[in-house]
Amino acid sequence: MAISKAGLSDVIRQRKGVSANFAQRAQYSLGIPGDLLIRLQAQFDFQKAHHAREGALRKEVRVIA
Repeated sequence: MAISKAGLSDVIRQRKGVSANFAQRAQYSLGIPGDLLIRLQAQFDFQKAHHAREGALRKEVRVIA
């Protein structure tokens, strides 16, 4: 993939997220669809934020629909 071992380790151990650059390299070298990796990263980020702020958002935001 032409990235450092430390860079790969950071992504695997969830110390860093999947970047577009990483996704493109994984797609080219491993055949894993890059857009899939980006969507999975976005879903992970959303769920992490949701669980961290769910209670606060219920107090701050008014439901209108």
